[in-house]
Amino acid sequence: MLRPLSALLKDLIGTAERQVDAARCMDKEALEVANEKRQDLNFELRILLQDAGKIESDAIRADIVSLGRLDQRLNRILSSVNAIFSQALNVNSPPTYGADGRIAPR
Repeated sequence: MLRPLSALLKDLIGTAERQVDAARCMDKEALEVANEKRQDLNFELRILLQDAGKIESDAIRADIVSLGRLDQRLNRILSSVNAIFSQALNVNSPPTYGADGRIAPR
């Protein structure tokens, strides 16, 4: 038997908050753990929503909005971290030529 949607959404929000915190601290291990938990919860949510009808509760709608905002924050943080590391590691640098006139490997 599946648990209620409200309880599942609370767990999803808590996990999303852990994802945001881990991304903000650049804690790779904590982010991986939170990502795995989130995948499991998303799977459970998908199954639950297959049987659910229309969402009538204002509290559930508010939780969905909160989850969406957390996902946006997570996306912004991860995009910023990616941009910073791309610049720092010079990932998008143009290729350079070696002494033999060929493009040098990176």
